[in-house]
Amino acid sequence: MTGRAAPKSTVCRATFMALVKVSRALVDQGKGGRKLWPKRKPRSDAKTPAGPDPGAPSFNVRAPAFLVAGNHLRCWKCSGNTAVYALVVAPPFDHRDGARQWEPGTSLAVLAYIESLPERIADHLKLTAPRYFRDASQWHRRPYWMNHCEYCGAKIGDAETIESAIAPLNTERFQPANVKLSHVPQPFEALATLHNCSDQVSVEA
Repeated sequence: MTGRAAPKSTVCRATFMALVKVSRALVDQGKGGRKLWPKRKPRSDAKTPAGPDPGAPSFNVRAPAFLVAGNHLRCWKCSGNTAVYALVVAPPFDHRDGARQWEPGTSLAVLAYIESLPERIADHLKLTAPRYFRDASQWHRRPYWMNHCEYCGAKIGDAETIESAIAPLNTERFQPANVKLSHVPQPFEALATLHNCSDQVSVEA
C-alpha cells in the first residue's frame, strides 16, 4: 500500500512557512546595508536637450548683415509688458531648404525657431537682448532662441511673438514704424524658419 497523501492544509502551511523564511532573509540583507536589487542603469537613448539635427545643414540663411527687431508684449504668466525680440534679414541675403542650392531672398524676412547661430552673434545678443536666448521647447521639441519675460522669466515662444495674428512681430503687418530696428553690420548665418513679410518693406542701414 502507498502512504497516505498529506492533507492540503499541511502542504499550504509548509509553502507559507518557506515563503516567510525567504522574506525574512531578504529583510535581513536589507538591514545589513546590502542592496536587494541592482540599481537600474540609465538608458543610452535617454532624451536630452538636443542641438540642431546632425543630418540638416549647419545654416540655411546667410546675409552680409542682419537686424534685431524689438517690440513689447504682455506676458502670459505675470501680465508684465515685457520687451521681445526677433532677428531679421533684408535683401541681399540667401536661403535654402535642406540640401538645395542657395537662392536669393526677395523680401524682408523674420526668422523663427532659430536652432543654430555663430558664437559671435550669440555673444552680441547677450549684450543687446539678454532675455532672448536658446532654451528647450516642449512644443517645438528642439531648443531654439526664444524670448523670456524680463519680470518673471517665463518662456515666450515664437508662436506668440511672430506667428500669432496679433503677435507684435507678425510679418503680415510688419513695418519699421511699428517696431524698433537695430542694424548690425556683421556677416550673418543661421539655421531657422523664414517668415517673409507680405509687403515690400525697405529698411535703411
